[in-house]
Amino acid sequence: MKKIAILTVFALTSVMAFALDTTTPPVPKVNVDAPKNSIPVKDEDAGPGMATAPGGALDTAKTMANKANEKMTVNLNTASFDDLKKVPGIGEARAKAIIDHRPYKSVQDLSKIKGFKEGLIAKIKPYVTAQ
Repeated sequence: MKKIAILTVFALTSVMAFALDTTTPPVPKVNVDAPKNSIPVKDEDAGPGMATAPGGALDTAKTMANKANEKMTVNLNTASFDDLKKVPGIGEARAKAIIDHRPYKSVQDLSKIKGFKEGLIAKIKPYVTAQ
């Protein structure tokens, strides 16, 4: 009986010591030679231990910004229901109405559909075409 009690106390002590362990994880190495707040523009500008993307960090950031600025253009006469719903201001009901009133000669033809007022047409005009 004494052996069980001693083992139990030992096991509980080990668990409590593990739970109360306040040591911090190892700190990663830092490149102390690099200027603070610097981002390598090209791989050759990177110091030891600094990672860069292919083409350099600056090139990658420019590419991502250009993609974000590209506007999606949807053809009113051929776009799918799902593609039309991606246009800002077009939901399910308006996408269905656009499909039901095809074909279109110009984006302005949307004004013939009930609920498509000039303000909405002006809002979606950069995103749609009628070819």
